[in-house]
Amino acid sequence: MCAILKHKVPPEVLAQWEGDLVKFGARVSPSGDILRLGRSAERNPPRLVQFNSWGRRTDEILVDEGWNTLKDISAEEGLIAIGYERKYGPWSRLYQYLKLYLFSSSSAIFNCPLAMTDGAARLLEVYGHTVKSQQHKEILRNAYHHLTSRDPKHFWTSGQWMTE
Repeated sequence: MCAILKHKVPPEVLAQWEGDLVKFGARVSPSGDILRLGRSAERNPPRLVQFNSWGRRTDEILVDEGWNTLKDISAEEGLIAIGYERKYGPWSRLYQYLKLYLFSSSSAIFNCPLAMTDGAARLLEVYGHTVKSQQHKEILRNAYHHLTSRDPKHFWTSGQWMTE
């Protein structure tokens, strides 16, 4: 992969990525926190709790804390945001996908909701302005900012039902 990147990506762009990729590579490595969290999430798959202790219907989906932490890490690492910030111009999406590629095998398939998030963000970016109602435009703009946020408290993922 390094040889292809060196051949295709300008050296000044690669130099800007290098420190972040080295740090991120350590996080997804066998001794890194992302792999540890991914393994925890895989050992403890989501479960549907239909009733609480008093017999009331709750239909709550419980997920491992590792899964929730992977969501936070996804925001902090800019796994969606990088592609939309355009800091690296035409190379931004490549950089985003490179980090997603590194993340995918360590993250208990958390890259699946991230793919859905990226798709939703792109649809809003391209077509959100075509909505006629100003109120609806604002709602879509707000959703776009959540989907592309680096702040874990504001970051949303777009996904599918956990019971699929």
